[in-house]
Amino acid sequence: MTILEVRTQASDDDGYETSDGATLNTTEALTPGVTSHSNAALRKFFLARFPGITVAAGSTIDAAYIELKQGGSGDDMHGDIVANDVDDAANLTDEADVVSRVRTTATVAWNADNVGTDAVIQSPEIKTVVQEVIDRAGWASGQALAIIIDGHTSPTAVFRIRTFDQAAGTAPLLHIEYTEGGAGGDPEGPMVGGKLVGGGLLIKGRLVG
Repeated sequence: MTILEVRTQASDDDGYETSDGATLNTTEALTPGVTSHSNAALRKFFLARFPGITVAAGSTIDAAYIELKQGGSGDDMHGDIVANDVDDAANLTDEADVVSRVRTTATVAWNADNVGTDAVIQSPEIKTVVQEVIDRAGWASGQALAIIIDGHTSPTAVFRIRTFDQAAGTAPLLHIEYTEGGAGGDPEGPMVGGKLVGGGLLIKGRLVG
């Protein structure tokens, strides 16, 4: 198993959009990125794009989470975690949109109240969300993956995030644990009748050679 950790790398790798599509912000250092609210003009969806995800196609995602550092006022997280369901996620300059981006079917609820000022928090398990992107036919190692957190309609709550513009070292982080597979064939030998044969012959259930 391999562990990969990648942070957002530029100002336009993270930011939020109000759910009515009226406001997009990628430069606020302490952004109210995930806001849960019944008013669409106040509810916010946050996107964090992670470039250079060196997970080969065909790999199995064993575990994954997104890590955020809280900053300023607002430490209540109420949102749904998805991924941008594309082969290579664009930044918020090339695709200046969060609300309308295609989302994975897999989604994970994230509810955490009163986490504390400057707290570093990790999401619930999101391996199914990441796996859905890695399983795409056009996925290749080194492409970018974007995680989106959609604020709920209730309760009224704000989680303020330290973005790349605040400090590169505390920018949103994606942690992935994976087992590589599916690239270049199996080095141990061919598959015969659904069973691995290490370079020999399978005769009446017995491996020869």
